[in-house]
Amino acid sequence: MDDGKMTDSEKMLDIRHISFQYDEDDYVLFDDISFTVGRGEFVSLIGPSGSGKSTIFKLINHFLPLRSGEILVDGKDISKERVECGYMPQHDLLFPWRTVEQNVMLPMEIQGVPKDKRKEVSDELLDRVGLSGTQKKYPRELSGGMRQRAAFARTLATGAQLLLLDEPFSALDSITRISMQEWILQQWDTLHKTILFVTHDVEEAIFLSQKILVLSGKPIHNVTQVDVPLPKERSREMLLDPDILRLKEHLVDQLRQEAGE
Repeated sequence: MDDGKMTDSEKMLDIRHISFQYDEDDYVLFDDISFTVGRGEFVSLIGPSGSGKSTIFKLINHFLPLRSGEILVDGKDISKERVECGYMPQHDLLFPWRTVEQNVMLPMEIQGVPKDKRKEVSDELLDRVGLSGTQKKYPRELSGGMRQRAAFARTLATGAQLLLLDEPFSALDSITRISMQEWILQQWDTLHKTILFVTHDVEEAIFLSQKILVLSGKPIHNVTQVDVPLPKERSREMLLDPDILRLKEHLVDQLRQEAGE
């Protein structure tokens, strides 16, 4: 899918006719897929298990080589220029031997940011995510939700405009997960970042996103865009709207068909 209505300057992520196959596999995973994510959008990516959702993140970060096609981030071809993307995986991956602030500082250390500046930015980010006062604590001293907020602060410390969030709440209990969903929407609203969010939970995708991209085909050859008919300011009660319930049922059925159920 390529959104012809969006100008190049409005695109934060532009996936152009990419194909990919793992060396150890005898089948192609992606076959000539295209899609775009607009600057400042919150977009979810869904698809059946094994459809390559996380692989797309690895390709965007240039961890894996494309077989063909192009990936542009903020107008820059990732194969030709270094492009910084913020990446937050399913598990927080905080280093247990580093304090919270030391974990948050890590991207800045890699970038060579001076120590005093790292401390300043880390304090600001921890305050932003509601973890002020935890600087000297270790990850084991934090709850699951607090660890994910610390991981998000570390992601922000990259300074990237494009944030890639790979099922970041799937390991949390249901109540904490709901709280984190509402929290991430508040963060997105004030940060003015672009978020591409991978999830296997259709309701989560609907609640968070302005649009949903659905991977389909074997190999994956199509990305269908579904616009979510909810305002930017939204509440969980809106998920009970008949149109939203029908959308959820449609997406679940589509994923079941793709999974061969």
